Amino acid sequence: MSQKGWEFIDEPREEEEGESGYQGRLFFFRLLVVAVFGLLLYRVFWLQQTQGLQFTAQAEDNRFARLLIDPPRGSIFDRNGVPLAINNPSFNVTITPAFLPDDDAERTAVFQRLSLLTGIPVSNTLEQQALIDAADPELVSVYSRLALLYGESPSSTLSEAGVVPELPQSIEAIYEEFSFAQYIPTVITSGVPAELAYFIDQESTFLPGVRVIPEPIRYYPTDEYLSTIIGYMGPIPNESWLDRGYERD
Repeated sequence: MSQKGWEFIDEPREEEEGESGYQGRLFFFRLLVVAVFGLLLYRVFWLQQTQGLQFTAQAEDNRFARLLIDPPRGSIFDRNGVPLAINNPSFNVTITPAFLPDDDAERTAVFQRLSLLTGIPVSNTLEQQALIDAADPELVSVYSRLALLYGESPSSTLSEAGVVPELPQSIEAIYEEFSFAQYIPTVITSGVPAELAYFIDQESTFLPGVRVIPEPIRYYPTDEYLSTIIGYMGPIPNESWLDRGYERD
């Protein structure tokens, strides 16, 4: 048989082999597509059915902020209508970290303005250092080393140990201490006069993140005669709540 005849006989085999390879690749591609869609469907099922409740709870936590609101306390009168326990209005100046300016310079400007209005210092760094310089250097050295050894703040340790007088907390210190609670108002000062409270409220445009929150203060007209029977003269200690099974906060 001629070479041309052999070539004529081999051509169908080559076409069959090429078509078979194409069909194999097409089958593999289809299988890959089905596997990918199967994985996607499994992922969707896993997210919705297995982790759905968890992700829903996380989304709700991101959407809503939990704020603690003190319930109002009612007034108490005797049978003749004489007040035994009433509420007097009081005002607290607070800051909410989430609503303060993100820029450090703008936030410092708000703190400085708030300091001028309330008298609360922006920072106690200079005053604290002056008290440390005036204290016994040996005690300062010993307690500072102990503080660094246990990873504590030297200034706080010196104040707690009585080596230096404790200064009133500054605005920056309060902000840093409660910055983790972004949406919870933190009290800067309490019991401010009504005129100052109204003025700060009017200045809210220039004091972002600063808010005046009214708080009723319990007042007992009979002073010590019935106050211990009806209720407390001040905030209820946390230990009293712990004894009843409540949380510290």
